[in-house]
Amino acid sequence: MDDRVWAELRSLLRTIRLAGAVPRIVTGANRKATGFIHAFEHTVQPIVNETINNPQERTRVAQSLLSYSTKTSFVIAGYARMTGVPFASDIAVLGLSFTRLYDDLFDETDDEDLPQRLMDLFDRNMFIPASDPERLLHRLYEEIDRRLGRDRDDPIYTAVSTMHRYQIQARCQRDPQTTDLTLAEVTRGKGGHGTLAVFALMRAGLHQRERDLILEIGEALQLLDDYMDIDEDRLHNTRTLATEGRLALPDVCRRLRAAQHRLVAYYGRRNTREFLGICYVTLWMCFLRRQWPQIEPTVHPRSTWDLVIRPGDNAVSRPGQPSPSTPDNATNQKSSPGLLKNRPATRGH
Repeated sequence: MDDRVWAELRSLLRTIRLAGAVPRIVTGANRKATGFIHAFEHTVQPIVNETINNPQERTRVAQSLLSYSTKTSFVIAGYARMTGVPFASDIAVLGLSFTRLYDDLFDETDDEDLPQRLMDLFDRNMFIPASDPERLLHRLYEEIDRRLGRDRDDPIYTAVSTMHRYQIQARCQRDPQTTDLTLAEVTRGKGGHGTLAVFALMRAGLHQRERDLILEIGEALQLLDDYMDIDEDRLHNTRTLATEGRLALPDVCRRLRAAQHRLVAYYGRRNTREFLGICYVTLWMCFLRRQWPQIEPTVHPRSTWDLVIRPGDNAVSRPGQPSPSTPDNATNQKSSPGLLKNRPATRGH
């Protein structure tokens, strides 16, 4: 192994204090994932069936959203336990399905009006869908809004609008003149506010101190995604701190170790164990997939565990692209094991 791999291994070992709850997380993962899948089948799947007319596309979209929402629900469940609120699995899978579909629509469609139309949805609750996936996105948003039943001044709405503005700004990642400082700002903005929006699904009226903690965690998770996606981003000429050599796994580990102290101080050591353990498991999953990317799980999940660990396919593809569900179309698979992912606009925006 080269020096980089050894450095990453040492950083993972130095971060082992996050791992206290890992044995319990691993042994209970299948049971929890089964619950997430059940919630998806009862809340998201009916909306997919209503809005996606083409049977093949419907199957692909449902599988993509199910894979992502199942994996990432572990993170939200850990946050709910940390903050002492009940985990609402229906809200979680709805919100995560919306997040995944939003990302893919932003990345994979050529509609130059889409960013502004989405801004109208987030700021004024006005949206006219132009396709079946957009109909699905709108229906998911309406269902989340209905189930939350919150006033528009709740922090979740500000977080979503702010995240979207940073996602638009992320176009600068394709500009070779963009400075590292701007790349860092975009990473912090879209990762932090995207995570804030997702965590706020579980808890209304987040106080400023907690929002600041979540923004810090969200930035670290976005950096981990950038580390994981370095090869794909280079392929699409998308610049991140990782592609520019300014970020490696030890940097993410240091950020999470620093965040651990602040999370423990705010929530208490016992309450943070599960959330930090999930973060530690995710660090290892990213490391292993970076070292052995040629090891691909099966395309169609044979078990709940397979659904949890395999990379997810895009819910939406550009016209003329092969279906993401075909094994040869590796570039349409998300390489990350499914974090709170807000990818840059990597295709011709």
